[in-house]
Amino acid sequence: MGVTIKDVAERSGISVVTVSKYLNGGSVRPKTAERISSAINDLGYRPNSLARGLRNSCSMTLGILVDNITNNFYTSIISCMTNSLQSKGYGCLVYEIGDISSEKMNTAMDFLAGKNIDGLFILSSKISPEQASRISETFENLVIIDNYIPGLKADSVFTDNLSAAYQATEQLLVRGHLSIAIITGYSDSFSARERLSGYLRVLQDYDLPVDEKRIFQDTYDMKGGYRAFKNLWDSTAANRPTAVLVTSYFMTVGAIIALNEIGLNIPEDISLICFDNYDINKVFRPSLSCIAQPVEDISLQAAELMLDRIYNHPADNRIIRLAPRYFEGESIRRCGNESL
Repeated sequence: MGVTIKDVAERSGISVVTVSKYLNGGSVRPKTAERISSAINDLGYRPNSLARGLRNSCSMTLGILVDNITNNFYTSIISCMTNSLQSKGYGCLVYEIGDISSEKMNTAMDFLAGKNIDGLFILSSKISPEQASRISETFENLVIIDNYIPGLKADSVFTDNLSAAYQATEQLLVRGHLSIAIITGYSDSFSARERLSGYLRVLQDYDLPVDEKRIFQDTYDMKGGYRAFKNLWDSTAANRPTAVLVTSYFMTVGAIIALNEIGLNIPEDISLICFDNYDINKVFRPSLSCIAQPVEDISLQAAELMLDRIYNHPADNRIIRLAPRYFEGESIRRCGNESL
């Protein structure tokens, strides 16, 4: 087996990420460069002809770093995006990072840097500014999906989450619902923060009081949706809301499991509007009203931004917010306060 970039890293005592940066023409400290160069000479390392780690070459491979591969939204984007990039001759390497701990992030960066990818997509709403900054120092071409981090050298593509939550809440308001709860993720998620902001803004715009007891935050998954709805129903026994906005697909599934266990009917006992227009929405009875994210547009825009970065090296850090779309279902009843 030939000498690898990891062998060079071990011999020099320098991380794989820094060695990769050096091989790709990046700026490293003179002493660091000397140690890497010495290790390369000692080991007789030669960059793989398929990887071609020199700065101006292309491996025709792109990395995709995703925090949860079971997330339907992310898998849909990956499928659409890879199909588009394959037509341009690019292959994609998908790496699931899971809980985004510092240790896992370091392992992921070492692995991807060793593959000499031409650019990296990040599909996560939870990457911290510190983690993203380190990634941008390692990978020259960076596109972030479903997140925005100010000051980062990267392009960003995401749904206009604030507008999406605003539209969803407004659909309930115009049908007469004045007592509306929200189930959403914790504030470490960019999309959860934006969606909560949209919910709060529409209440303010309609001159309605903001009730903190109507806001339920939990993990952005099925268990979180289940727990949040249980807490909603238990804690609001004296004054329950007539409608609820659930801001993620998996949370919606969990919430529906909970309300089924309680014995509630949609929309007779509580109206519901959710995010993401998946086929399963039509399986539920009644069918669910939802706000759909523009998956195809996000995928194609992200692919185009990446290719433009590779070939044209734009200086700007571009931000693309894409509009959501409302789909009418049967999960919202009219409530008799429709003068709004």
